[in-house]
Amino acid sequence: MVRILPRVIATAGRPFVDPIDKASSIPCYLQLAEMLNRQIADRRAPNQIYRLPSENELAGFQGITRAMVRRALDVLKREGWISGEKGRGSFAAVCRVEHESTQPVSTTVDMRERGW
Repeated sequence: MVRILPRVIATAGRPFVDPIDKASSIPCYLQLAEMLNRQIADRRAPNQIYRLPSENELAGFQGITRAMVRRALDVLKREGWISGEKGRGSFAAVCRVEHESTQPVSTTVDMRERGW
């Protein structure tokens, strides 16, 4: 089941992500990636996939370029927190599955652990 995250989450009336600190020495895309990562971890629930706000929505809310948003989403994709589909958006993983790199894991077992 896919749940679409609204622009403003009803929980505590807070937006999906907090504003980034443009005066910080930490790059904007890393701040956004960290905030999204925290929000995904807070909303994780069994058998549910969450759709993240669009690149345009995140860029507009944060006052940054879509390129920075794409870079933040790319960080999360490489770390296994989200997946993206061209034309459909980015989706938060149901759960992040980690394995020892020295331990072989079958595709079937891996997909079952991911909830597929």
